Amino acid sequence: MPAPDFGRVGGGITTTNILFNLISIAVLSAYLAFIYHASIKTGPMKYYIAVHFFAFISLMVDFLALLAQGTGAQHLFTILSSSAGILCSVALMCFGLVLLRKKSLNRYFLIAVYLIPTLSFLFALLAEQSLILEQAAGIPKPGTLYKIHSWVEYLFRVSACVLLAATVTKRIRISPFEIFLVAASMVSFTLKIMISLQQPAYVSPVGPIMALMVFSLLFFGSAKLGMYHVMALGIKRSLELYGEAVFIMDSRGKVAYMNPACEGLEHDTFQAVSDVCRLEAQELRDYAEEERILEVSHNHGVYTVRMRAAPSLLRNRAGTICVIHDDTALKTAINHLKEKNEELVMLNNSIRLLQDQTSHLAAIEERNSLAKEIHDVLGHSLNLALHTLESNRLILDTQPEKAMMRLKQVIADIDRGIGEIAAHAEPREKQSPLWSLLAEMADRLAEIGVRMDVIRSRYTGEMTDDMVKTIYRICQEATTNAIRHGKADQITVSIKEKAGLLHIHIIDNGKGCGKIIKGNGLRGMEERVGNLGGYVSFNSFEDGNGFMVHAFIPLENMALQGGQ
Repeated sequence: MPAPDFGRVGGGITTTNILFNLISIAVLSAYLAFIYHASIKTGPMKYYIAVHFFAFISLMVDFLALLAQGTGAQHLFTILSSSAGILCSVALMCFGLVLLRKKSLNRYFLIAVYLIPTLSFLFALLAEQSLILEQAAGIPKPGTLYKIHSWVEYLFRVSACVLLAATVTKRIRISPFEIFLVAASMVSFTLKIMISLQQPAYVSPVGPIMALMVFSLLFFGSAKLGMYHVMALGIKRSLELYGEAVFIMDSRGKVAYMNPACEGLEHDTFQAVSDVCRLEAQELRDYAEEERILEVSHNHGVYTVRMRAAPSLLRNRAGTICVIHDDTALKTAINHLKEKNEELVMLNNSIRLLQDQTSHLAAIEERNSLAKEIHDVLGHSLNLALHTLESNRLILDTQPEKAMMRLKQVIADIDRGIGEIAAHAEPREKQSPLWSLLAEMADRLAEIGVRMDVIRSRYTGEMTDDMVKTIYRICQEATTNAIRHGKADQITVSIKEKAGLLHIHIIDNGKGCGKIIKGNGLRGMEERVGNLGGYVSFNSFEDGNGFMVHAFIPLENMALQGGQ
């Protein structure tokens, strides 16, 4: 920071002096307010703000010391200016240490280094004035203590420049601007000390000009070095220990940070992933937006990249954090499992086809067995009956009683054969009451000249009472409607199981219905079936003859065999 004006040209404070100082103070205060309000207060940024805050204090005290020349307050402001310069240099050195070590400083170390400017101020305040300012021919010159303060300030600032230079050299690429930044800072600090110690060469506007130059270097240098994108030290340490590759891009799409795990990726692979992320990051700038997941394939490898907008130290300059996960082995295993799954699906389809063929063959075998039974039983009975009838023609006139007896015997034989066939076709399991109910219904309809045929399926379990009652009521209502409205004389009831559902078809040969109007009867059927979780439909045939009621009911815990 500029020292007090020990040697003035013209013997007074000029407007130019005041103007340069005010411009310097205004620029620094505006920049300090900007970085304070627009930044996220992470560890490095707090030290960076502290540097500019103490620089602002130092420049302000320098200006007050300039205004106090020739007054009784000149000695006090000279001491304050000297101590403020040391304070600013200490803050700059701490900032350099934080950037170099990548972790916060020890609390006791901070207390120790910040005690130096405090003790310097107290010691200078208690010392003789001649040690700060000594008069030579009426012109104030720097005293011994002031020179010591200046050299302490210089040492701290040079240390800070060395630390910044060490930080720069640790980077993979060092630009000419970064070298110029460190060199210019050291030259400017050295020139400032020389000017403050050689008062004849010192001109008041040089102090603010020097300050503006240094602050400009710090401003552009911080932007160039990526200080605005420095993460919290704890987060950076965590990323360095993280097993997966993580890198951070700045707002311009350049890689600002990568953890050690990134070195495990091949260079061209990392370049391919970063190029894809750079294109995607152009649309990813909202912190509240959910993370985006990309899949990048390169060199026979598959990589999943999770991207999320990461706030930088300046909120309006968002970066992007990208986490790379190598999914090559996982994707290979998944593809292998998919292939195996496809093979299993094909095998399962083959098994189902085989089961269907087995069921079909079983049905054919059952039909062939039944046909054979019919041939063996009825063939014999009918053949015997034919011969008996032929012989009866010869004795019908002479022995009618014997002929009648033989005819009754033939009828009994045919009935017995039919009974044997029926016994062969019937299942051995216990029959449900539903079938006896439908048989009684068919007998009653037969008495009025209506024929009802029941086509049934075989089953292994009992129907529930609700199902029996529902099916019976549906048949009862459907036959009533067929006779009353359709004038039908033939009704077929089919009850079969398919795919876990019990299908009930009731078809008549009566008059059809062009427009179905659901009355209480039809709605009652829908309600009964709906209570069991099923559905019922009503249809008339296209030729206008016949009507069909189709209901299906879930079997739930019943096990019906699909005998067709």
